[in-house]
Amino acid sequence: MKFGKYLEARQVELPEHNGYFIDYKALKKLIKHLSIPNSNHNTPSFDSNDASNTEMNNTTTTMTMTDDQNTDPHSLDDINQSLVYKRLQENQSAYFFKLERELEKVNSYYLEKELDLHIKFDILKKKLDDYKKHGKLTTKDSVSYKNLLAGIKKLQRDLTNLEQFVELNRTGFMKALKKWDKRSHSHQKEFYFATVISIQPIFTNNDIPKLNDSLLTLSINLEDTNNLNLTEIVDLTDNKNITINNPLIIEHDENKSLKESLSKLTTTLAKVTSEDPTISKTALTGPFSKFSIANELERELLFELEIESEIETWFKELLTIANIKDESRKREMLENFSKLKIDTFINKTPEAIKSNDKNNNIIKDAVTKLFLLLVESDLDDESLKIFFSTTNDRIDLSYYDENDQVFSRRNVIHEAARCATQSRLFVLEEMLKTFSDSKDLLMKLINAQDFHLRTPLHYVSELGKSDFVRALLETKLIESVDILDRDSRTPFILAIVKNHIDIVKLLLEEGKADPAPQNTETSKPQFSPLTVACYHNNYQIAKMILERGSIDLKSTFDHEGLGNLHVVARRGGSSKLIQLLVQHGADPNGFDEFNKWTPIFYAVKEGHKGTVEELLKNGANINITDDENRSPLFYAIWEGHVDVLNVLIKINSDTDPKALPVNSKPLLTGDFSMSPVDSCGDIPDFTLPPPIIPLRKYGHNFLENKVFVKIILRPNSDFIKIHSDDDIVTLPPGRITLTSNLPGSFPRNIILPIENEEDGEIVFQIDSLDEFAVDFETFPSYGTKLIAKTTVMSNVLTKKLSNGCGKLILPMFDSRVTNIGSFIFEYQIVYPCNVKPLEITKYETYWKSTSNDMTIKKDLHQFVTSSSLIGRYASLKVCSLNDGTIVVTPMLYITIGTIKIFMNDLSKNQLESFLSYNIEDVPEINNFEDLIPLLNSKVYSLDKLLTKIDNTIQLDIQLCYPTEQEVNEIPVKMGPLHDLNSFIDKVLLVVFDHVRDLRHSGKDLRSIVFSSSNQQACVSLNWKQPNFAVLYRMGVLYREGDEFVTDTAHHLKSEAVNKKILNLTNHENYYLREIVRDATNNNLFGIILPYELLQVCSQIGSTIRSNGLLLIASLESESENVLHNDDINGTLIGSKLEFHRSIGI
Repeated sequence: MKFGKYLEARQVELPEHNGYFIDYKALKKLIKHLSIPNSNHNTPSFDSNDASNTEMNNTTTTMTMTDDQNTDPHSLDDINQSLVYKRLQENQSAYFFKLERELEKVNSYYLEKELDLHIKFDILKKKLDDYKKHGKLTTKDSVSYKNLLAGIKKLQRDLTNLEQFVELNRTGFMKALKKWDKRSHSHQKEFYFATVISIQPIFTNNDIPKLNDSLLTLSINLEDTNNLNLTEIVDLTDNKNITINNPLIIEHDENKSLKESLSKLTTTLAKVTSEDPTISKTALTGPFSKFSIANELERELLFELEIESEIETWFKELLTIANIKDESRKREMLENFSKLKIDTFINKTPEAIKSNDKNNNIIKDAVTKLFLLLVESDLDDESLKIFFSTTNDRIDLSYYDENDQVFSRRNVIHEAARCATQSRLFVLEEMLKTFSDSKDLLMKLINAQDFHLRTPLHYVSELGKSDFVRALLETKLIESVDILDRDSRTPFILAIVKNHIDIVKLLLEEGKADPAPQNTETSKPQFSPLTVACYHNNYQIAKMILERGSIDLKSTFDHEGLGNLHVVARRGGSSKLIQLLVQHGADPNGFDEFNKWTPIFYAVKEGHKGTVEELLKNGANINITDDENRSPLFYAIWEGHVDVLNVLIKINSDTDPKALPVNSKPLLTGDFSMSPVDSCGDIPDFTLPPPIIPLRKYGHNFLENKVFVKIILRPNSDFIKIHSDDDIVTLPPGRITLTSNLPGSFPRNIILPIENEEDGEIVFQIDSLDEFAVDFETFPSYGTKLIAKTTVMSNVLTKKLSNGCGKLILPMFDSRVTNIGSFIFEYQIVYPCNVKPLEITKYETYWKSTSNDMTIKKDLHQFVTSSSLIGRYASLKVCSLNDGTIVVTPMLYITIGTIKIFMNDLSKNQLESFLSYNIEDVPEINNFEDLIPLLNSKVYSLDKLLTKIDNTIQLDIQLCYPTEQEVNEIPVKMGPLHDLNSFIDKVLLVVFDHVRDLRHSGKDLRSIVFSSSNQQACVSLNWKQPNFAVLYRMGVLYREGDEFVTDTAHHLKSEAVNKKILNLTNHENYYLREIVRDATNNNLFGIILPYELLQVCSQIGSTIRSNGLLLIASLESESENVLHNDDINGTLIGSKLEFHRSIGI
């Protein structure tokens, strides 16, 4: 995605910073205008020597007008390009003047936001200290605790968004300078960025990391405060803070709780009473008797604290009462609650406090806060009505602290709207009655925005409370229904996301919501309602929007550059929705602004079979290729979507299956202009390519005495899972640091989120697993404060693995050793070969070419090396018996009547008993033709068979070891003696001994290659030895009649015990993309694919070859067409593997 489009998309995600990002689009337009030669009446001249700042500012303003406003008769395509850069160099001062204004705008805004965050943090810290001092954080249910928690989370989000704002602008200035250098043939970028841009406070201040660390510390302090044992009674007899002669002075430690403070006061009063008999002992009874001798300030403070704690008690009691099943008793208790609890509490208050107007307001605020808590809770409406009817004189329905910058800023209507389980409509009705004469106040409350910038209408629209929405609209007091919240969502958008059709209709008809808001340069970016409806597959809502809004679907794109039909295709929308869009003008063959793809590309790539079929019914063209010359057929195969592939093949059944799709993409015009000036911005910086070193000529890497350990973190997966506890406050992880305990090892950092597969793979080559351990530490994007940590120990990794790979879930602990989540990763272990290897100096390897064939074509793919592999190879299927004997067999099982028994379940004696012959009794085999029938019908011991086969016969040894899928889903039971590592070592031992015997006997060495349908087996084979080539066999896909079908790697689908759990689609074995990537990363020699796939889409072959891999086509019978395909290096027909010519890859 181009940066301009990417920046636009990110601004939608960061709406609070809209209007303050670098105006990258305007800078691009300015370059274009400055490059046009002077016109007598349109384009001013720029002379930096006599231009004032005012004149320059006016000039740059003129230059940022849109292309439609530009009346210059010349287009950039008509101008000599040699004049363009000269013109730009002449006008350099104008461009950099505008660039500096953008820098000032971004920098001043950042400083303002940074100061704002500091203020909010100071408020939070002060609140925390204050609450701790006065004991307001006794439970997680307390109002104070909830408010602080919400404030910390909001500040955390603001910090994260500001971090992204900084990085986006940093990239924007780099891109703008790079584009200037490209256009003007100058070299300003590095110097200007280093001397002017990078020194600005926005890019040099380290306050964000410090704030991140401080915020994490604050959240830990909040949690620690709550975990304190607040009921502990401290013996204060010898406390030096208590002065007997002046008992009215009580010094509070900031870290003491309310109950500890009250304990001090009680102890002091007891001492004073014992020394002064004039003080009545009865004055020490009752909740407020302790105030009788305290000064006024102390009385007011403790009264406020006491009533705060009572709110929590009352709240819990009311929730308990509401759960009583006896309706009459419940009603009676609710009606008398105010009298029995609130009035009793007030009556016990000393007259000095009750007569204080300030304390009377405290009582009213307390009851109002209690009511707000009840409105937000799950308390049923009927119970809440009863409570309200008895306390309405003490409830302020207009309570609202709009100056609160840290906490919720929600009023009573907000809380009623936010209640997800109850209607709470009566609350709004009561407010309308109470303030019927105060329309201004009502309007203010109804349109108030909380700290998420949401009005009550946002919440009721999201929750589907249609009666509440209707009541709000009927008040006629809503200023606008299109107010954006902090996430750039209107009530209309929220209703669409939740598929509340009735509310969408209300907002459209009664609220006059805008069905097609326009994003202009002066407005804040926002989501298109139709695009959101398409994204969520809301047919009815999309229909309502299209019927009420005039929308040109051919020219409407979202912030990612996708049209509405593209969005539906990517999300797998319904056929009705596709038909609706097409009927209203959407083009099934229209290009998006992102990949220049038509909708069918997205549907195919995501594997949406039904969507593909519907697009084809509506005229979608599959005979089309993208910029990389790849067709929809290619992506169906590449992504492993076999059902989609069959649909596309069926459509092409009347055409030549070998015919390539033509690039029928029209000439790009308008917004897709590819003129030299518009396109060169995307050209990367000029760098010399690395020297062409023939890596394969020197062989592939292999393990000598090292253990290969790979840690795998999958992109787009939640490998870090924080517990979904609302009380857990932690910063989002921005990077992971992996540190092993190996001496001299360096920490490995992974930046989150992981975008590429390779970025999430960390490889260690170690001497032994016995003492090996890896620490996983997570940190925020900015800051050094540890979020959480976990460790994987050697005893976990040394657990025996059937296929050499596994998956672990480890607990994650924060700095207080509190479990806050889990860490999930996959790993792969390859042990070095535990048998004596073949010395490279004595035994020729596959990559040492001895061929004199000089006819190798020197094409794009064949510059790396040539190989000695040539001619026919006999394929031997090799597997292990239960006792470890390695045998050559036609199948992984033997059939006895109707019973099939897997080889790994039998010992050598048992197998021979079933077969009725000795598997070591192998006849002499002198030619290739005699060997093939034996391989297809008999079971022999591998070591004995090798000794009987003539050394001129070349062999392909296919290791048949069940994949993890076959072990788990067929299932193929593997005994305790079976694992992939030991199996490969046994096979290598037999092969190595055979090769040594040939050499010692003076015979020519046999050419051998290894292959397997098990990816892990291929990887292990290649890492264990450098002598023999390794090929991967894609056995999971083959053609059956007119369709392709999937199977397990060794074709065991029919043997599955429970076919319902057999997953033949969503597995990495079926993704050709993953197969090619793994083969390339692990230096495999090539891939064996069904020839039918290459017939359907020849781009597959060229793509595989471009990755430096051999391509072998597997066929049922001979085909002349294969010999004429330059991308195919060989064929596999049954048990015959043949390389056509000396291999160059």
